[in-house]
Formats: sequence, C-alpha cells, structure tokens
Amino acid sequence: MRIAFIADALDFQYAGIHMYTREIIKALVAIDKENEYVVVRGKAGEKIEGAEEIIAPVNPNIPMHKQFRLFTSIPRALVKAGVDVVVEPRHLGPFNLPKHIKRVTVLHDLTPILFPDYHTFSGRVLHRYLLPRVLRRTDHVLTVSEHTRRDMVTRFPFTEKKSTAILLGRDEAFTPKKDNSILEKHGIRQPYLLYVGTLEPRKNLETLIE
Repeated sequence: MRIAFIADALDFQYAGIHMYTREIIKALVAIDKENEYVVVRGKAGEKIEGAEEIIAPVNPNIPMHKQFRLFTSIPRALVKAGVDVVVEPRHLGPFNLPKHIKRVTVLHDLTPILFPDYHTFSGRVLHRYLLPRVLRRTDHVLTVSEHTRRDMVTRFPFTEKKSTAILLGRDEAFTPKKDNSILEKHGIRQPYLLYVGTLEPRKNLETLIE
C-alpha cells in the first residue's frame, strides 16, 4: 500500500504534533518494508529518509490558504500520487477524497471543544463545524490516550467502534544520563523540575509547579 501523511505540522507547528508526525513517519519507514510512505507538506524541508515527499505549496498572499489546501491542492496531489491510505495527524481534513482512499485521523485532544476559552476564535469555529464532519467520514480514529478516546466517544458516540487508543512512545534521547555537565552548565542542582511543553494556560502549569 501507499500510505500518505498530511505533514503540514513539520513546517508550520513546532510543538507536540510536529514531534509526533516526524517521529511516527520515521519509525514506520524504519520498521515497515512492505508499504510505501508519502509525506505531503507545505514547503520543502528536512526530508525523512525512505519517504517520498510531495509539496503542496502555501500561497502567503491568500488568507487561510494553508487550511484551504485541504479542500483543493492536497486531495488532488493525493489522488495523483495513487495513495491507498491518508493519515491526518492534526485531525482536520483532508476533504474531497474519493471513497476508495481510506482515511485515518489522529486525535490528540478535544480541548478546543471542551475548553474553548483556551483557544482562538478561529480554532473554536474550525473544530465545532469541521471536526464532527471529519470524524464521521474517517475510516478509523487513533487517539494518543484512552482518556481522549473516552472524551471523543462521549461527545461523538459513532466513533466508538472505529477508534483505537495508541499511547505515545518516546525518543531514544530521553534516557537517564550519568554525565552532569548540562546541569552544571546551567547552574541546576537537585531536585529540579523539567517541563518541555509550550507555555499556554491550558497546560495548567500552576498545578504542575504546586
């Protein structure tokens, strides 16, 4: 099979979904020699070895063109590339695909719907109107935790029989080190707390620190 990933997160998002998209493609290419992998992205960047790359460029002069591509140039590129399965790590799109192309949607959380005050107006609107449509049309939903899967099924019961929770893995870089040179360089002594996420109210960092 030819399996495509909508990989805009590699170019336009530099937090969790960026890491998820990059690492899962790298891992699949490394362990799966039976299928072919296609990466669809908005601009040329660091290539993932072993994966074919397709550029669906973003026109900066057209408002919201990055999102609009999910209805136009991206589905056209997917059909032209002859893919069998499309994986969308950001859970919004793609649209206008022929029925023979299977869709897999990755849902990281439902915070834009459950906690709208922590998201932008455009983000709230997109999720309120597009996410139900995406979830109905997708062939399978992957969530990154059982908690998110329960949130989704509670809100969208029709997803229960076509969803699976697959917990996140970890990069091999996250291993204990006996060398304390980094701590010494930054003047850090035990005990300490390391947080590597984004600085957003919805991350609830006050509780983490408490």
